[in-house]
Amino acid sequence: MTEINNDDKKIYNLSIYLLKESVENFEDALKYKPKYIFEIKEDLEIDGIICLGDEKTSVPHWLELLQEGIDQTLPDFSNTSNRALILISFEARIFAIPFGYGKSMLKDDVIDRDVALKTALNMINSDSLRSLDRANLDNLGVMTKTQSSAKGKQENFNVDPVRDLLKGVTGGTDADKMVLGPNVTGSEGISINPSIEFADIISIIEKINESAASLKYKAKFGWIDNLKQAKDPLVIDALQVELLKDLKAKDSDKIVLTPNAFIEWEVFEGVSFTPKGSLYQDFNIETFYEVSEREITEDWEHFQNFRIYFKYSNSEVRENMPIWRCINYETTYNGFLFVFMGGNWYRINKDYVAEIKSFAETFLESELNFIDCESGWTEEVFNVRLSESNADYHLLDRKLIRTDLIRSEIELCDVFTQSKELVHVKFYKGSSSLSHLFSQGRISSNLLMKDESFRRNARKKIGSLGVDRNLIPINRNDFKRHEYTITFAIIDKKERSFVNSLPFFSLLNFRLSAEELSNWGYNVRVKKINMVEDLLLGPKTP
Repeated sequence: MTEINNDDKKIYNLSIYLLKESVENFEDALKYKPKYIFEIKEDLEIDGIICLGDEKTSVPHWLELLQEGIDQTLPDFSNTSNRALILISFEARIFAIPFGYGKSMLKDDVIDRDVALKTALNMINSDSLRSLDRANLDNLGVMTKTQSSAKGKQENFNVDPVRDLLKGVTGGTDADKMVLGPNVTGSEGISINPSIEFADIISIIEKINESAASLKYKAKFGWIDNLKQAKDPLVIDALQVELLKDLKAKDSDKIVLTPNAFIEWEVFEGVSFTPKGSLYQDFNIETFYEVSEREITEDWEHFQNFRIYFKYSNSEVRENMPIWRCINYETTYNGFLFVFMGGNWYRINKDYVAEIKSFAETFLESELNFIDCESGWTEEVFNVRLSESNADYHLLDRKLIRTDLIRSEIELCDVFTQSKELVHVKFYKGSSSLSHLFSQGRISSNLLMKDESFRRNARKKIGSLGVDRNLIPINRNDFKRHEYTITFAIIDKKERSFVNSLPFFSLLNFRLSAEELSNWGYNVRVKKINMVEDLLLGPKTP
């Protein structure tokens, strides 16, 4: 899309991708040989090529539905997709500028996505931010976009340096970089809208390359280095081997599948793991294991061909991307914690890990008498057995309580005690189940604190169990938060402490939840519940 500018140069919306330094020539960047390759004119003094790909024509998927409603034959509604790509070599790095569907001509793993975001931050005036895209480190399935009607500072966007992973940024351009246009957006590439002719492209590349080497971002966004991208090929090779081993073993504890971009939910029909396979609403690694028709080997190049397909009602074709770009995974290598997300490997800053872990270790174990969990029990069975183990323990698992505040029904907790301790229990099944555990504790505690209807209905619920209703007063002023304890309990078959049983992102989630609950005035406790072999043969249902 172009517009005419007052200086007779057109405004072009450009997306520019910095390729990894390991990509040494144009051929290495391309997924396949383009239909046409043109050298850039010598007099422009730009070391680059222009690639044109084949046009692709497809028939809209909804055409058949419309045809069923009329007798006449509908006209041809075929769509044609064009693709072009400029590749430019500048100071030992290759830059790619796609047009149309030209990005599909690049290999999937050649884009240096981490450096693009930092480069954008170096080109943006930090007091002129327009929008921030973030993922929650404590729940990587949650992404948010915050934008402002006027340019503002980082503080206006409620950034949490502990919780947030910055995925994208848009802001006003620094005064010395106005050749780029008024705004810069950075995510996996740099998006700008300059007024240019072709000869001006090299000056834009020069500015971007200069900004890629800058450390200016550290002044206001230094916290993004808590996760530092791994670039050593030998380290990455070793990490890929670990990930493939766990994928082959169908691990669903350390591996989570999440969308790598914002989903257009209003037209979203589902995802599939084959081009025409069944559609699923949820991103679930276990579904992938179940329906994938291809065997996972310990060959990363082979795994790069595995795709995930997105079906939208407003498109006749399923969009797709490599499934590895939707995988979140963590492992330890050479004493460092590494995470894989968004298609990149990151080494977690040791000081950051130590600070998170140290904070989590300040929370004491619950003083309640917990029973062990037999290996054949479900979570429901354990909660029943725990409540039966002491006359002061009362079962509230699956006993939902209505609240007017959010017009929904919520569990108060799994087990409630006469000493006003609310116990939330989950089996260790990876970060997604633990995220639900901490969320449950936060939500119910918040409702107890704020919503009179929730307290009133909670009184009715515990009263129906023969429990003194006055353990939860109706009046907000009578509800003394310091008298209540929120306990998070994890059932884990491994011999390790509560804190050591948490994956890093779950540890971060716990830290943030516990900090919030403590700030509200609650006591917070933890408990690691042991899993043992069946003590007695007998029925496994409550």
